[in-house]
Amino acid sequence: MKVHFHLIFLLHACTVVLGLEIVTGQVSKDCILPCSFPHGEEVVIHWKKELQNVHSYYSGQDQLASQDSQYRGRTALFHEGIPNGNASLKLSKLHQTDEGSYSCYVGTKQTRTEVEVKLSIQAPPHYAMEYEKQDSERQLKCSAFLGYPKPNITWQDCCISREDTRTERTQDGLYSVRSEKNITDKAYSYVCHIQFGDQIWTADWKRADLLCRSEGGTAIIPCEVSAESSSYTITLKAIKSTSTSVLASFNSTSRSPVLLPERFYLDTDKPHKYKLRISGLTLDDQGEYLCNVSTPQYTKLTITTLQVEERTSTNSAVSGTGIGIGIGTVIGIGIVITVIGISYYLYKKGHPKQNGSAVKTVSPSEEST
Repeated sequence: MKVHFHLIFLLHACTVVLGLEIVTGQVSKDCILPCSFPHGEEVVIHWKKELQNVHSYYSGQDQLASQDSQYRGRTALFHEGIPNGNASLKLSKLHQTDEGSYSCYVGTKQTRTEVEVKLSIQAPPHYAMEYEKQDSERQLKCSAFLGYPKPNITWQDCCISREDTRTERTQDGLYSVRSEKNITDKAYSYVCHIQFGDQIWTADWKRADLLCRSEGGTAIIPCEVSAESSSYTITLKAIKSTSTSVLASFNSTSRSPVLLPERFYLDTDKPHKYKLRISGLTLDDQGEYLCNVSTPQYTKLTITTLQVEERTSTNSAVSGTGIGIGIGTVIGIGIVITVIGISYYLYKKGHPKQNGSAVKTVSPSEEST
């Protein structure tokens, strides 16, 4: 009997320590902190984060009188799974402050189980690259908004230029990072990389070749998407010296027609190879045109500068030349006619007309007399 008593004591004192569990959750979402234990009777569960009481269960029900106020109304056990050894905790509406190490203790009449869970919190940021033009100055802004942990921004470009990076943090602990870079006259491309955890988002800015067309003609501006992209949004803008206007905006999943101003047409016949066609060009059409392609993985900005040559001045020059040639021809012909007339007059004056009745014929006999 004594041996039996010690055996029961040893079984009750048996402790099962499981390995470290790592969980990643997103701000404002729910997550589950795993904890399992051998089946037993009289189950006691305590979840803690350092000295904070997160959730307790014993006597067959939740015991939340001593629960820390930070977790009130945000924790729940899976009661139907407890008899089967499931002590996992559901944590709702995650905060950045929920990040850290949690301990799960489960005691039964037979065993004790301890599990450590490390919770990492992420808030995927919103990404953007903006192109701004003011007079002769051009600037790129690469941004990551409301992310946690802090995103990191780096630039890759063809030319050395100044950059300015600023970081702000909200009361909720979320980061917003913006990096601004001035575009030099010689620059033809810039690439911005934003690293967030093990993910990298990329934004590419490119200056296309100058497009020169005549007034009244047609200009075609390409706007291409990578063939690997299945979900994307395209925005087309006209950038003038004093204003910027959106010509069209659509996404690959929408079937709604694209509305464009008069004389503007978007060619969508070839997938991923869009073309903006401008007909009846006027001098007001010249300026910069922006093709913005955005996907979850990258953003691509392409600037095409359109130069419209005035047709009137060219035609006037050609017309003037034609008129000059015509007048010169007429004058030349007149001069030739005048010269011929004068020459004929002088010729006639030096050679009087000889009539048959006025000419006397002298016979040889008369001449000898």
